[in-house]
Amino acid sequence: MVGLVLAALAVVALLTTLVPRTPAPAPEDLAAAATPSPPGDEAGGAGEAEPEVLSGVYGRGGRTDTVESFAAWRGRDVPVVADFLADATWEDITDSWVVEQWAGTGYRMAWSVPLLPRSGGTLADGATGAYDEHFVALGEHLVENDQADAVLRLGWEMNGPWFRWSAVEDPEAYVSFWRHAVDALRSVPGADFLVEWAPQPGRGAAGFDPLSAYPGDAWVDVVGMSLHDQSWQHDEDEAVSRWEDVVGRDYGLAWNVAFAAERGKRSSLPEWSLAYRCDGNGGGDNAFFIDAVADWVDAHDYLYEAYFDYTGEDSCDQVHRVSGDVGERQFPEAAEAYRDRFGGDGGTDAAAGADDASGDDSGDASDEGTPLRVSWSPSRAGARELAWAGLEGDVYVFARVGADAVRVRWYLDDPDASSPPLAVRDEAPFDLGGRDGQRPLPWTVPDLEPGEHTLTVVVETASGEERTETVPFLF
Repeated sequence: MVGLVLAALAVVALLTTLVPRTPAPAPEDLAAAATPSPPGDEAGGAGEAEPEVLSGVYGRGGRTDTVESFAAWRGRDVPVVADFLADATWEDITDSWVVEQWAGTGYRMAWSVPLLPRSGGTLADGATGAYDEHFVALGEHLVENDQADAVLRLGWEMNGPWFRWSAVEDPEAYVSFWRHAVDALRSVPGADFLVEWAPQPGRGAAGFDPLSAYPGDAWVDVVGMSLHDQSWQHDEDEAVSRWEDVVGRDYGLAWNVAFAAERGKRSSLPEWSLAYRCDGNGGGDNAFFIDAVADWVDAHDYLYEAYFDYTGEDSCDQVHRVSGDVGERQFPEAAEAYRDRFGGDGGTDAAAGADDASGDDSGDASDEGTPLRVSWSPSRAGARELAWAGLEGDVYVFARVGADAVRVRWYLDDPDASSPPLAVRDEAPFDLGGRDGQRPLPWTVPDLEPGEHTLTVVVETASGEERTETVPFLF
């Protein structure tokens, strides 16, 4: 990424009077930093229990089924799920459909929360409190969906120029905006959020001081850092050098945990992963990296870590998935290392994991009402039950039909499902209009007779059974 123009030196000088600088440890100190203290040497004295480190996974945009399968594969429950709010508009951030998918699941959520939507807005306006109402609305939506204790990674990787909320050009505005957003979130009755400040490893933009974007201890609960096994300075076979670099660089992992401890905060790895890249900059099947992360987390005071278990359609730079059948994986050796260090007894292969995770979920997956939902936004923000909704034009219709579902057949005005289906979908949440990568496509409602019509789904399950649901709507 190309660095942007730095903020005025006066701004940096002002902020450094508020936030003491913590230099990165010298390279010779890294080995000591990564080594756990002997029993009884902790600050609390012998016999004091270490706080639990929550071990989680990426939720893939509300995919509860993938989290259940991941837990079965590694042989250990997943107590925390990391997911991302959509960011097309303010409504996508504040009333996101994906939040509702985790309601009542029992997982603790760690959300990556955009500070600004793609539709517009500026740090300068946010610094005045102009967007406070949106963060109040987000807080209310989280509380209403059983996520009052969520971890919120607000405006992450602010030290790089690639996000709209980048602090590189105006760290003072970033800090003021952050404080407004946090105050708004905390004002919601019932809220018990933990707010996470998480820069990219290193300076981000050349010459930038990430500490100039630190909002202050009163507005930060957790200090995090994302970590992917890739480097443009080290070859794939240089695993040790690549690890030492990300730990020891200015504002790297060693600095991150030292800074957190100095401020009295716990640390986090909100997204971390192996990486394959066809340009050679990924670490590949690197069991050393898995062991290094496990040792690092054990040696320091981490609240949680969440593995970014995802491989996208671009096989050159979005390959991170560690779970799955051996034949599907890019990382067979690292996968075994992961299950050894982060798993438990009784891990399964992917197919068995899916069966175990499905349980006896023979009904629909929604907590109340019918499982068919409709939204007027590609992020599925503001989704509601399809039943008796008035539809026309482009809408986003999808099905919440259980973790055991493997395919859904859609029928229009055919409750018996006796004619050829309108659509067949094999990826949850089974969007009627299909998908383009990770984004749903709209269904264009045809020109129907005014009045009542029906959409019917036939759900095919992993066990070979089928179940049918018919829902009326209005045109």
